[in-house]
Amino acid sequence: MLNRLTAKAATTDALTISGLSVAYGDKPALNAVDARFSAGAMSAIVGPNGAGKSTLLKAAMGMIPSIDGTVRFLGEPLSAVRRRVAYVPQRLSVDWDFPATVIDVVLMGLYGRLGAFAWIGQKERQEALACLKEVDLDDLADRQIGQLSGGQQQRVFIARALAQNADLLILDEPLAGVDAATERLIVALLRRLAGEGRAVIAVHHDLSTVREYYDDVLILNGATIANGSVEAAFTEANLARAYGGRLTAGPLAPTGARA
Repeated sequence: MLNRLTAKAATTDALTISGLSVAYGDKPALNAVDARFSAGAMSAIVGPNGAGKSTLLKAAMGMIPSIDGTVRFLGEPLSAVRRRVAYVPQRLSVDWDFPATVIDVVLMGLYGRLGAFAWIGQKERQEALACLKEVDLDDLADRQIGQLSGGQQQRVFIARALAQNADLLILDEPLAGVDAATERLIVALLRRLAGEGRAVIAVHHDLSTVREYYDDVLILNGATIANGSVEAAFTEANLARAYGGRLTAGPLAPTGARA
């Protein structure tokens, strides 16, 4: 069901952020952030609480205003490639009391390709069910989304991103609050998508799994601390710059450190 990136997209940075600055009133949140994320890779964004990780994603997506900077998605402004970019918000930011079923939410991922007023028929429903099967939720398609567990809710939004058939997936803490089995399922799926040439960028909170799960990393604390391959950028020195004395068990070992 999922197609590989075109040759042009595969040779272009999936997301390029240059000099991005954001403030909330008179309080700076991000200061001239520079970052590059590659197609065909899983990239983590890590940093301490208040580092601006979610703010960076929202500003890049145009969901909140920025003071300065430029952002390019697949080499283009977001307006030119919006249908090729999928965004999965933090689970806690979603109104789970909204009267929609699981399959209703996944079908929303099709509207970017079909149009907001497109007729949704059996073919589209089967496509949505196939996306739900990818996240092992096809048997819950007709359940109201508020009746799901936290991990199941997260998987529904990833299924929606799959339905969008995007070349770039941006996820804000997709593994937060999920059980171990759900985490393994999500990571395996995202790694497969990256292996197909897509770009996966995720805010990540568990430093102990960065080396295992990701290819590249952006270490952030209001500004860019380091950005590049995990091997080159995810170092003791760079983490110490970002977290200061808050990492007491060693930056590559703690299982309880939260970003």
